[in-house]
Amino acid sequence: MKIIQSKRCSRAISGFSLMEVIGVVTVLGLLAAVALTSFKSTQGAVVQAKMLSDVTKLNSLVTIYQASGGSLAAAVTPQDVLDTLKTVRGAVDAKTTVGPVTGREVDVRLAARMQTVNEAATSAARVIWNPSTQKFEIAYGGAAGVASFVLDDALADNDYGIEPRTATSVKYNSENGWVWKNESAQSQPLLSPSNALVSGAPGYTFDPSVPDGGTGSSVVSALPAPSITPRGGSFYLSEFVTTVTIDQGLLVAGSGVPGYTVIHEDGTSTGWLPYRGPFSITYGDIVQARNTTTDAARYSDSPVISENYAVRPTLLNAPLITPNAGSYLASAWPAITISANGAPVGPYTAITYKVTSSAGVSGPWTNYTGPIVTTYGDTVTAKNVSLNSKFYTDSGTVANTYNVTGSSKLPPPLFTQSTDSAGKSWITINADTSKMPIPAGTRIYYTLNGTDPGIKSTEDPVTGTLFNPSKPIAVPTTAGTYLEITARLYPPLADKIHFDTSDIGDFDVSASEPGLLGGHIDVDTSHLIYVAGRGTTDAHVHAYDDKYNVTTVNLMNFLDTKLAEISKYIPNGVRFKLIVANGSLSPGGRLSINKTYNASDPTTYVKVTDYSNGSTSGLNVYSMDGVSGTTKLSSLTMNFSTDTLAIGGLIGTNTGAVRSNKAGANGEYRDGALVVQAVRVNADGSDAFTTNVTQSNGGVQGVAASGLLWECSMFWHWHGADY
Repeated sequence: MKIIQSKRCSRAISGFSLMEVIGVVTVLGLLAAVALTSFKSTQGAVVQAKMLSDVTKLNSLVTIYQASGGSLAAAVTPQDVLDTLKTVRGAVDAKTTVGPVTGREVDVRLAARMQTVNEAATSAARVIWNPSTQKFEIAYGGAAGVASFVLDDALADNDYGIEPRTATSVKYNSENGWVWKNESAQSQPLLSPSNALVSGAPGYTFDPSVPDGGTGSSVVSALPAPSITPRGGSFYLSEFVTTVTIDQGLLVAGSGVPGYTVIHEDGTSTGWLPYRGPFSITYGDIVQARNTTTDAARYSDSPVISENYAVRPTLLNAPLITPNAGSYLASAWPAITISANGAPVGPYTAITYKVTSSAGVSGPWTNYTGPIVTTYGDTVTAKNVSLNSKFYTDSGTVANTYNVTGSSKLPPPLFTQSTDSAGKSWITINADTSKMPIPAGTRIYYTLNGTDPGIKSTEDPVTGTLFNPSKPIAVPTTAGTYLEITARLYPPLADKIHFDTSDIGDFDVSASEPGLLGGHIDVDTSHLIYVAGRGTTDAHVHAYDDKYNVTTVNLMNFLDTKLAEISKYIPNGVRFKLIVANGSLSPGGRLSINKTYNASDPTTYVKVTDYSNGSTSGLNVYSMDGVSGTTKLSSLTMNFSTDTLAIGGLIGTNTGAVRSNKAGANGEYRDGALVVQAVRVNADGSDAFTTNVTQSNGGVQGVAASGLLWECSMFWHWHGADY
């Protein structure tokens, strides 16, 4: 089949031409512009119509206000006028004046919204106040005016006060005639008949100041009720009202007085009392008030009003546990504290806590009074609790768990000597819990001959006896018998990861006391310089004076072969000087160099306090063989009197602190022990050493910072704390 399409049909399908489309769009644009202009014109007309209505109404109210005796002479702005119209007349004026009862002409929420700077610059309509005509007017230019009058709810509770009004043109007529009398300049009353009476009683004069109008009627009126401030309700303890006032309200003078009673929560009350000013209340009180008549012939008591002041319980904040939960080194194990975290602390609340072990065993809830001692793996749970459910409710609980991490060295053991009822003395060895919490299962191994129990790589002892607390060590009673107890703490078998074996602790005891009185001297030798807190010594001998019954330490011929004499580290031909550190802490030391010590001959020794005050540049240069330019060192002793310890002549500290080179109370070397050092000198006589004066307590020589050849440390090993 052959399909034939006409040209006419083809043209119809092709659509609008470009010119047609442009024409349609242009027409639509013109119509939209006309419509928009019309809409704006209509919108502006509506605004102006409302403005004209508002101005007409306000001017009417201004006339009524002025007719009621009000004055707008002081009003400058439109808002001034509105605020003045919101005032009320006094109670006395209200009884004798025509007009609204209160005298308030407008809603207290009425406010004038002023034009912005941009609005004022246009020809938009605005309302202005004309003080000369005492009228609102509409203007279309000039200064900014009122754009619109609006109701602002924020003004609803504002008090615009009482305004005394001047005499009005119409007031109460005290003469025979109509109730209201015209007070204008007219000679005759505006209203008639002039002789009409409002009462049948001849000579009657109406008196609005009394309830019966002066008729002698026996009608008795109830007094208006007072008001109580603040209003009652349910209050949180922190917001509770404690003081109440009463306002007698619109009470006519001489008609009555306000009174009140307070009914307590337990049912007792104050009884009715005359109100003389603010009074106090407490939780759960009910306050009742009334105006009581003082003129029973005319007035009866007002209705009783009541306000109830209840307490609403406050939910306590959860407490704060410090420090945060986490893992801590045993050597820095924290003391746990708890704070109320903003919750009130007082008679109605308390902080309580419980401690749960890592095994899940919980202790009892306990009132918090101070830092809590915990051990590894403990969980501390706490809450603020109410002691009076009327005021507070318990907080939720918070819990922190404290685990041990890293590896911490156990503290050296402590030794305690005691005597039983039979007079026998015993020595017990304990862990020092003041340094850190001691893990359960910690082991103590000891020897009785001064031998170090030692440390295997497995944190176990090399030798020694496991101390049993139920079997203390007996103190010998045979003269000459001497015990040198040496011990260490070893970590629990179940936890050798977080704990390392302690340093040595030692304690000597004998049936008699050779050497120094009241204690003994420990001696250490070394030849290396160590960082503070991370050192050791080459050898240590406990109770040197007791063991060998001497008061002199011969530094060139020790009586104990464990100690290294000076010649061991300084061969022939090597030049050196001798310096002394911490002399001020051990003033009883007497140093003899190349002389035989004689306590009664001061020329045979020099006090360590004097020697250490000599400058290093002025010290003698020594050698072991007297090489050229040196003095041969033939003898070197440190000497003490038997009462040195009693007179404070030798510093008291502990073995572990000295051997580890713990810094003393003021940073002293070897925890303040008395130290003699040999330091290197060059062949030309110049110093091959340096010193640190701040690490020595006393003197100017200091402690070797470089060039150390050998040293000997001496101290009183006592049973007290480190220096």
